[in-house]
Amino acid sequence: MHHHDYHSAIAKPIHHSTSVTLYKWSRGIFGSAPSTDDKAILHNAAIKPACDVHKLQHQEAIKLVEQSTSAYLTKSEETGGLVTDIRCNRTDLPFYVFNEIDAALFAGVLRGNVYLKWAPLLPALFGRTIRAGRSACPRIAIELADHVLARGAPEEILEVLVHQMIHAFLLQCCGHKNHDISGNGHDLRHGLEFSTIAYIFQKRFFPRRDPFSPAEIGCIRDSVYHARSRHLRHTYLQNEAGSSFCCPNGTAISYSSAGKHYEYVKENTLAPKLDLPSQESKDGKKAEK
Repeated sequence: MHHHDYHSAIAKPIHHSTSVTLYKWSRGIFGSAPSTDDKAILHNAAIKPACDVHKLQHQEAIKLVEQSTSAYLTKSEETGGLVTDIRCNRTDLPFYVFNEIDAALFAGVLRGNVYLKWAPLLPALFGRTIRAGRSACPRIAIELADHVLARGAPEEILEVLVHQMIHAFLLQCCGHKNHDISGNGHDLRHGLEFSTIAYIFQKRFFPRRDPFSPAEIGCIRDSVYHARSRHLRHTYLQNEAGSSFCCPNGTAISYSSAGKHYEYVKENTLAPKLDLPSQESKDGKKAEK
Protein backbone atom coordinates (compact mmCIF):
# COMPACT_ATOMS: atom_id res chain seq x y z
CA MET A 1 0.00 0.00 0.00
CA HIS A 2 1.32 3.48 -0.89
CA HIS A 3 2.34 5.58 2.11
CA HIS A 4 -0.35 8.19 1.36
CA ASP A 5 -3.17 5.63 1.39
CA TYR A 6 -5.51 5.14 4.32
CA HIS A 7 -3.56 5.89 7.45
CA SER A 8 -5.51 3.43 9.59
CA ALA A 9 -3.65 0.63 7.86
CA ILE A 10 -0.37 1.73 9.43
CA ALA A 11 -1.55 3.19 12.74
CA LYS A 12 0.22 1.67 15.73
CA PRO A 13 -1.84 0.81 18.83
CA ILE A 14 -1.52 2.91 21.97
CA HIS A 15 -2.20 0.75 25.00
CA HIS A 16 -2.80 3.33 27.74
CA SER A 17 -6.49 3.58 28.55
CA THR A 18 -6.63 7.39 28.62
CA SER A 19 -4.95 7.49 25.20
CA VAL A 20 -7.85 5.80 23.46
CA THR A 21 -9.38 9.09 22.28
CA LEU A 22 -6.13 10.21 20.66
CA TYR A 23 -5.73 6.78 19.10
CA LYS A 24 -9.23 7.00 17.61
CA TRP A 25 -8.46 10.43 16.20
CA SER A 26 -5.29 9.12 14.58
CA ARG A 27 -7.28 6.27 13.06
CA GLY A 28 -9.80 8.65 11.52
CA ILE A 29 -12.60 8.00 14.01
CA PHE A 30 -14.42 11.17 14.98
CA GLY A 31 -17.46 12.22 16.95
CA SER A 32 -18.82 13.80 13.76
CA ALA A 33 -17.51 14.50 10.30
CA PRO A 34 -16.31 18.06 9.68
CA SER A 35 -18.55 20.09 7.41
CA THR A 36 -17.46 21.25 3.97
CA ASP A 37 -17.38 24.81 5.32
CA ASP A 38 -15.17 23.79 8.25
CA LYS A 39 -12.55 22.30 5.94
CA ALA A 40 -12.80 25.16 3.45
CA ILE A 41 -12.12 27.72 6.18
CA LEU A 42 -9.01 25.86 7.33
CA HIS A 43 -7.72 25.73 3.73
CA ASN A 44 -8.49 29.37 2.82
CA ALA A 45 -5.73 31.86 3.71
CA ALA A 46 -7.86 34.91 2.84
CA ILE A 47 -10.65 34.50 5.40
CA LYS A 48 -10.59 36.91 8.33
CA PRO A 49 -10.51 35.57 11.91
CA ALA A 50 -13.81 34.68 13.54
CA CYS A 51 -13.03 36.81 16.60
CA ASP A 52 -10.40 39.05 18.16
CA VAL A 53 -7.68 37.97 20.58
CA HIS A 54 -9.16 37.32 24.03
CA LYS A 55 -6.39 39.12 25.97
CA LEU A 56 -6.16 36.51 28.72
CA GLN A 57 -3.32 36.04 31.16
CA HIS A 58 -1.20 32.91 30.66
CA GLN A 59 -2.64 31.31 33.78
CA GLU A 60 -6.20 31.86 32.56
CA ALA A 61 -5.38 30.19 29.24
CA ILE A 62 -3.84 27.21 31.05
CA LYS A 63 -6.90 26.93 33.30
CA LEU A 64 -9.14 26.93 30.23
CA VAL A 65 -7.23 23.95 28.79
CA GLU A 66 -7.38 22.11 32.12
CA GLN A 67 -11.14 22.64 32.35
CA SER A 68 -11.83 21.74 28.71
CA THR A 69 -9.74 18.56 28.82
CA SER A 70 -11.33 17.41 32.08
CA ALA A 71 -14.84 17.94 30.72
CA TYR A 72 -14.04 16.10 27.49
CA LEU A 73 -12.56 13.05 29.20
CA THR A 74 -15.52 12.88 31.59
CA LYS A 75 -17.93 13.01 28.67
CA SER A 76 -15.95 10.36 26.75
CA GLU A 77 -16.08 7.99 29.74
CA GLU A 78 -19.83 8.52 30.15
CA THR A 79 -20.64 7.95 26.47
CA GLY A 80 -18.14 5.17 25.82
CA GLY A 81 -15.96 7.30 23.55
CA LEU A 82 -16.33 8.25 19.92
CA VAL A 83 -18.29 6.02 17.57
CA THR A 84 -18.24 7.50 14.07
CA ASP A 85 -15.74 5.77 11.78
CA ILE A 86 -14.75 8.12 8.95
CA ARG A 87 -11.81 7.17 6.75
CA CYS A 88 -9.42 9.78 5.42
CA ASN A 89 -5.87 9.71 4.15
CA ARG A 90 -2.94 11.12 6.12
CA THR A 91 -2.81 14.30 4.05
CA ASP A 92 -6.38 15.13 5.07
CA LEU A 93 -6.09 13.93 8.68
CA PRO A 94 -5.22 17.32 10.29
CA PHE A 95 -8.13 19.00 8.49
CA TYR A 96 -10.59 16.32 9.61
CA VAL A 97 -9.61 16.30 13.29
CA PHE A 98 -8.73 19.97 13.85
CA ASN A 99 -12.08 21.30 15.05
CA GLU A 100 -12.86 18.27 17.18
CA ILE A 101 -9.47 18.47 18.90
CA ASP A 102 -10.02 22.20 19.33
CA ALA A 103 -13.38 21.61 21.02
CA ALA A 104 -12.01 18.82 23.21
CA LEU A 105 -8.68 20.26 24.35
CA PHE A 106 -8.82 24.00 23.64
CA ALA A 107 -12.43 24.93 24.53
CA GLY A 108 -13.25 25.73 20.89
CA VAL A 109 -11.03 28.83 20.90
CA LEU A 110 -9.32 28.09 17.58
CA ARG A 111 -12.26 27.38 15.33
CA GLY A 112 -12.46 29.95 12.55
CA ASN A 113 -9.22 31.60 13.65
CA VAL A 114 -6.58 29.36 12.05
CA TYR A 115 -5.30 28.74 8.53
CA LEU A 116 -3.78 25.24 8.22
CA LYS A 117 -1.48 23.89 5.50
CA TRP A 118 1.25 21.40 4.67
CA ALA A 119 4.49 23.21 3.81
CA PRO A 120 8.00 22.35 2.51
CA LEU A 121 9.84 23.23 5.74
CA LEU A 122 13.49 22.53 6.41
CA PRO A 123 14.30 19.06 7.80
CA ALA A 124 15.09 20.57 11.21
CA LEU A 125 11.51 21.81 11.58
CA PHE A 126 8.48 19.58 12.03
CA GLY A 127 6.05 22.51 11.98
CA ARG A 128 5.63 26.16 12.81
CA THR A 129 2.96 28.60 13.90
CA ILE A 130 2.84 32.18 12.60
CA ARG A 131 1.06 35.07 14.27
CA ALA A 132 -1.94 36.64 12.54
CA GLY A 133 -1.02 39.30 10.01
CA ARG A 134 2.67 38.44 9.79
CA SER A 135 2.23 37.19 6.24
CA ALA A 136 -0.62 37.70 3.80
CA CYS A 137 -2.92 35.64 6.04
CA PRO A 138 -5.06 37.67 8.48
CA ARG A 139 -5.45 34.66 10.78
CA ILE A 140 -2.98 32.60 12.78
CA ALA A 141 -1.26 30.18 10.38
CA ILE A 142 -0.10 26.65 11.18
CA GLU A 143 2.33 24.97 8.78
CA LEU A 144 3.00 21.24 9.08
CA ALA A 145 6.19 19.92 7.49
CA ASP A 146 5.83 17.85 4.33
CA HIS A 147 8.59 15.52 5.54
CA VAL A 148 6.43 14.57 8.56
CA LEU A 149 3.68 13.52 6.14
CA ALA A 150 6.15 11.57 4.02
CA ARG A 151 7.61 9.52 6.84
CA GLY A 152 5.32 9.90 9.82
CA ALA A 153 2.75 7.52 11.25
CA PRO A 154 -0.65 9.10 11.96
CA GLU A 155 0.27 9.43 15.64
CA GLU A 156 3.27 11.57 14.74
CA ILE A 157 1.14 13.79 12.51
CA LEU A 158 -1.32 14.19 15.38
CA GLU A 159 1.45 15.05 17.85
CA VAL A 160 2.88 17.69 15.52
CA LEU A 161 -0.59 19.16 14.95
CA VAL A 162 -1.38 19.40 18.66
CA HIS A 163 2.03 20.95 19.36
CA GLN A 164 1.27 23.72 16.88
CA MET A 165 -2.27 24.07 18.20
CA ILE A 166 -0.82 24.90 21.63
CA HIS A 167 1.08 27.80 20.06
CA ALA A 168 -2.03 28.94 18.18
CA PHE A 169 -4.18 28.67 21.31
CA LEU A 170 -1.81 30.85 23.31
CA LEU A 171 -1.72 33.41 20.50
CA GLN A 172 -5.50 33.52 20.27
CA CYS A 173 -5.95 33.69 24.04
CA CYS A 174 -3.07 35.99 25.02
CA GLY A 175 -1.90 37.75 21.87
CA HIS A 176 1.65 37.90 20.50
CA LYS A 177 4.74 39.52 21.93
CA ASN A 178 8.38 39.50 20.89
CA HIS A 179 10.57 37.28 23.06
CA ASP A 180 12.62 40.18 24.43
CA ILE A 181 9.61 42.18 25.66
CA SER A 182 8.12 41.70 29.12
CA GLY A 183 4.41 41.40 29.78
CA ASN A 184 1.62 39.12 28.69
CA GLY A 185 1.35 37.54 25.25
CA HIS A 186 2.89 34.46 23.66
CA ASP A 187 6.38 34.81 22.20
CA LEU A 188 6.07 31.58 20.20
CA ARG A 189 8.85 29.96 22.17
CA HIS A 190 8.44 26.96 24.43
CA GLY A 191 8.35 28.59 27.84
CA LEU A 192 6.48 27.76 31.01
CA GLU A 193 2.99 28.46 29.67
CA PHE A 194 3.58 26.22 26.63
CA SER A 195 5.20 23.46 28.68
CA THR A 196 2.41 23.51 31.27
CA ILE A 197 -0.25 22.92 28.62
CA ALA A 198 1.89 20.13 27.15
CA TYR A 199 2.15 18.70 30.67
CA ILE A 200 -1.66 18.67 30.99
CA PHE A 201 -2.04 16.65 27.81
CA GLN A 202 0.72 14.27 28.81
CA LYS A 203 -0.71 13.81 32.30
CA ARG A 204 -4.21 13.18 30.98
CA PHE A 205 -3.47 11.04 27.93
CA PHE A 206 -0.08 9.41 28.63
CA PRO A 207 0.16 9.13 32.43
CA ARG A 208 2.54 6.16 32.48
CA ARG A 209 4.85 7.03 29.61
CA ASP A 210 8.36 8.44 29.99
CA PRO A 211 7.80 12.21 30.29
CA PHE A 212 10.81 12.95 28.11
CA SER A 213 9.99 10.56 25.30
CA PRO A 214 10.79 12.43 22.05
CA ALA A 215 7.46 11.47 20.49
CA GLU A 216 5.24 12.82 23.28
CA ILE A 217 2.14 14.81 22.55
CA GLY A 218 3.06 18.44 23.07
CA CYS A 219 6.77 17.62 22.84
CA ILE A 220 7.93 18.46 26.36
CA ARG A 221 11.51 17.80 25.22
CA ASP A 222 11.22 20.70 22.78
CA SER A 223 10.43 23.27 25.47
CA VAL A 224 12.46 26.49 25.41
CA TYR A 225 14.52 25.83 22.31
CA HIS A 226 17.96 27.44 22.19
CA ALA A 227 19.56 27.42 18.74
CA ARG A 228 23.06 25.96 18.90
CA SER A 229 24.69 28.09 16.23
CA ARG A 230 24.84 31.80 15.45
CA HIS A 231 23.48 31.04 11.98
CA LEU A 232 20.35 29.39 13.37
CA ARG A 233 19.84 32.12 15.97
CA HIS A 234 20.12 34.77 13.27
CA THR A 235 18.04 33.02 10.65
CA TYR A 236 15.19 31.61 12.69
CA LEU A 237 14.96 33.53 15.95
CA GLN A 238 15.72 37.11 14.95
CA ASN A 239 14.47 37.30 11.38
CA GLU A 240 11.44 35.11 12.01
CA ALA A 241 9.84 37.20 14.78
CA GLY A 242 6.21 36.12 14.96
CA SER A 243 6.99 32.55 13.87
CA SER A 244 7.73 29.57 16.10
CA PHE A 245 10.86 27.47 15.70
CA CYS A 246 9.76 23.92 16.50
CA CYS A 247 12.77 21.65 16.41
CA PRO A 248 13.00 18.42 18.46
CA ASN A 249 16.46 19.24 19.87
CA GLY A 250 16.80 21.68 22.71
CA THR A 251 16.79 22.40 26.41
CA ALA A 252 13.59 21.55 28.25
CA ILE A 253 11.80 23.21 31.12
CA SER A 254 11.79 20.39 33.63
CA TYR A 255 8.79 18.12 33.87
CA SER A 256 8.56 18.85 37.59
CA SER A 257 8.56 22.63 36.99
CA ALA A 258 5.72 22.33 34.51
CA GLY A 259 3.87 20.08 36.95
CA LYS A 260 4.26 22.50 39.83
CA HIS A 261 3.00 25.37 37.70
CA TYR A 262 0.02 23.27 36.60
CA GLU A 263 -0.90 22.51 40.22
CA TYR A 264 -0.59 26.19 41.13
CA VAL A 265 -2.82 27.29 38.25
CA LYS A 266 -5.33 24.54 38.96
CA GLU A 267 -5.76 25.63 42.57
CA ASN A 268 -5.43 29.40 42.24
CA THR A 269 -6.91 30.48 38.90
CA LEU A 270 -10.53 30.85 37.84
CA ALA A 271 -11.44 29.76 34.34
CA PRO A 272 -12.31 32.77 32.17
CA LYS A 273 -15.66 33.16 30.45
CA LEU A 274 -15.11 33.75 26.75
CA ASP A 275 -17.45 35.36 24.27
CA LEU A 276 -16.91 32.94 21.39
CA PRO A 277 -18.59 33.37 17.98
CA SER A 278 -21.88 31.62 17.40
CA GLN A 279 -21.87 28.24 15.71
CA GLU A 280 -23.32 29.88 12.58
CA SER A 281 -20.40 32.27 12.19
CA LYS A 282 -17.90 29.51 13.04
CA ASP A 283 -19.24 27.44 10.19
CA GLY A 284 -18.38 30.27 7.84
CA LYS A 285 -21.91 31.37 6.97
CA LYS A 286 -21.14 34.86 8.28
CA ALA A 287 -17.39 34.85 7.84
CA GLU A 288 -15.85 37.56 5.70
CA LYS A 289 -13.99 36.30 2.68
